Amino acid sequence: MTQKWKKALSAPNDNIAKVLKTIDSSGMGISFVLNKKKQLIGTVNDGDIRRAIIKKNRLDTQIKKIMNKNFISASVKDINDKILQKMSLHDISQIPVLNQKKEISNVLVLSQIAEKKAINNTVIIMAGGFGKRLFPLTKNTPKPMLKVKGVPILEKIILSLKNQGFQNFVLSVFYKSEMIQNHFGDGSRFNISISYIRENNPLGTAGSLGLIKKFKNTEPILVINGDILTHLDYLELVKSHYHSNSSATICVRSSSYKIPFGVVKVKENKLINIIEKPTETYLINAGIYIFEQKLLKHIPAEKSTDMPDFINKLIKLNKKINVFSIYEDWIDLGRIEDFKSLN
Repeated sequence: MTQKWKKALSAPNDNIAKVLKTIDSSGMGISFVLNKKKQLIGTVNDGDIRRAIIKKNRLDTQIKKIMNKNFISASVKDINDKILQKMSLHDISQIPVLNQKKEISNVLVLSQIAEKKAINNTVIIMAGGFGKRLFPLTKNTPKPMLKVKGVPILEKIILSLKNQGFQNFVLSVFYKSEMIQNHFGDGSRFNISISYIRENNPLGTAGSLGLIKKFKNTEPILVINGDILTHLDYLELVKSHYHSNSSATICVRSSSYKIPFGVVKVKENKLINIIEKPTETYLINAGIYIFEQKLLKHIPAEKSTDMPDFINKLIKLNKKINVFSIYEDWIDLGRIEDFKSLN
């Protein structure tokens, strides 16, 4: 049993932004919504918030509008075996244990052992680009080897994934590839396995995937741009992909842009409305994907292919593509101002 749940409590009128802080501070990945009588009336987990963001809910949206009212709970009268059986049946990691007044008596959390097991999904990191936007920093150093607080970007990415259980890595390299290979080798000094695919010519942001012949296993592959730093829970991403029964998953990030002018709406030469400096919100590509291995046959070998073209091709082929929203810290280090800000 754990007492962390006491830090994971929210009220119905709390907004998404506040509940995100609650979830982060408790470290449980979930918040329990209580009414004024301290009765449990709903739960909100990572997935609920990600889906709300995809539906363009704002961070000031009250949590009662998106909370799960049909949550799974247990009774204080239940024995642990029965509770764990219920958790397994519904594939949940934590379950509130309620007394007769529907108040939380405690929260049962699954063992942390599962998080420490090796994950079979191969990780492919796209580390072959020229990094032209970061020139002159990349004149003598490939972008993934630029250091953030003394550590190469690529090393930070790999160690973050390793700490979450990933063991098998493939690095796609081209520009100054020898610097990357000399630093990481076969991965043994990091207690992981690293292999390489090398482009003979620049193949775009997805083309090198067409060079891959076979993997150590048949699990879906995780593909990440080599300039992305994030605190994303990759285990939740993999779980979302499996549960969606999709051929691919694309990670997205909510991004807002304030138009510096009044926006005029016109219909048939007649003014309808004027909105002063509105803020538009978009979902942008976050540069992190999961693909079933059989999809790679749709990438021609030795031909330049960008990731948007590949994704659009899959859409035309009627492949089901899952969307996973990232609300954790995320930064694309392709811009020199972002790189400098981290240092």
